[in-house]
Amino acid sequence: MMSVELAIRYTKQIEGLLETALGAIGQNLHHKCTSVERLLDPEIVRKIRHVATLRNKLVYKQGYNLEPDSAAFLSSCEQIIRHLSQIQSENKEVARVHDENWRKYQSQVEAARVNANKWSWGDLGPGLFVGIGWCWYDSFLERHEVPLVLTCGVIVGTIAAYHGMSYGFVAISVVGGAFLGLLSSIILKVFLFLIWLGTIVAVLVAVSMLLSKLF
Repeated sequence: MMSVELAIRYTKQIEGLLETALGAIGQNLHHKCTSVERLLDPEIVRKIRHVATLRNKLVYKQGYNLEPDSAAFLSSCEQIIRHLSQIQSENKEVARVHDENWRKYQSQVEAARVNANKWSWGDLGPGLFVGIGWCWYDSFLERHEVPLVLTCGVIVGTIAAYHGMSYGFVAISVVGGAFLGLLSSIILKVFLFLIWLGTIVAVLVAVSMLLSKLF
């Protein structure tokens, strides 16, 4: 004969799985099933309600005999438990994958932060060096300016990557090298122009003084 204790144990197990696997709420099995009904297969919902009804009759209806329905009751309980246990396992796997992906993301963020912290003003040294080289080449080999710009980018990017800098700082270093090269080229040209202009002025002044003495 189906005992009340066995029926209660099965239904309590089902209630627990509804709560842990699907987040069900409510005072009894019927209420818990209703709270997550949209997440369950209609056939499972029907079985849960049938089990809950039989369990209530066995507990509260005096003289009720569940024996004729005991086999169907136990079969339904086992099917429900297997189904909910599978959902619970799938949810745990999804949570595990999510946690693993989140940890990987956090590790990548931390690695990027550490690499970013390695950056210092000394990392601009290669860019400055390349910029000076570009300056001289630009001054004496005007036709080779474009290839040299590309060479500067490759050299600076390689050095930055070797220092463990992030891609963002590699780009910054490359752009910085190009900017410094352009700036130094302009400065040198201005400096040479000033020297040339100063030389011309000095020559003109000297010639003027010489002419004033002669005449």
